[in-house]
Amino acid sequence: MKYIGPTLALFWFSATQLLAGSFVLESEKETHQLSTDQLKHLNDGIFGSQLIKDPHVTKAPIKFEGAYLDKLLTHFFGKKWTKNQLVVFEASDGYKVKIRSQLISQYQPLLATGIVGKDRFSFADEYQQGKVQELGPLYLVWNLEKYPKLQKEGSTQNWPYKVVKISLLKSAPEDQELVPNSKHPPSGQIHLGYKGFKNHCYTCHTLNAENPHGAPSAKVLFQMLKVRGLVWLEKYLQNPRAWTPSSSMPSLRLPRETIKNIRAYSIEQASK
Repeated sequence: MKYIGPTLALFWFSATQLLAGSFVLESEKETHQLSTDQLKHLNDGIFGSQLIKDPHVTKAPIKFEGAYLDKLLTHFFGKKWTKNQLVVFEASDGYKVKIRSQLISQYQPLLATGIVGKDRFSFADEYQQGKVQELGPLYLVWNLEKYPKLQKEGSTQNWPYKVVKISLLKSAPEDQELVPNSKHPPSGQIHLGYKGFKNHCYTCHTLNAENPHGAPSAKVLFQMLKVRGLVWLEKYLQNPRAWTPSSSMPSLRLPRETIKNIRAYSIEQASK
């Protein structure tokens, strides 16, 4: 696959967004342009199909076809992508999702390019009154039935769709301002809430006020959760657009215990 220099890559990425079925894979040193059709012709068992129970549809399992993401990244970047990396998925509307490379390596999600036997790559979103949601060119799906721990961890928000760019990014150092006070035991609720916040909230709600799609900063979020009850928070996370129709926040169907822990951690942070 041809390497494209950094200067040309910026122009080239903008151009490829105009081409249906095109997307970009990039690391600090390499940039690759691919089409979804090209994935079908890669070796090493990269392309395949899988029956997936999509939690965003919650009906019969769907047979998706596409590339196994861990194999695809290894094919282009070698095993180095598994070491202390964040994999960043950018949608055609600019929305970004960051997922730890260890999660991808362990649970082997499918980078879906279509639905077997169906011409249109879309589904009716029952959480949006049946609105048809276009998914292409790429939609990241996880086999929750094969890996039930994923469901328990509440990973249903890590399903970016309309993906046009996938980038490898070195994980940033721990933000010490977010780390719980040492008086809290490592296995206690506050530390569990900290872990839940990092996994499910910190992608958008960082300490920086300039967050993706105008998401409130972590400090604003902590203050909000301090005054909001658990029942309200559960309902809000299940369908944020029911409360704020213009919201770009995805639906997070997290376990009740995880929500309780995140709220307890947030209250602790708000009191600092």
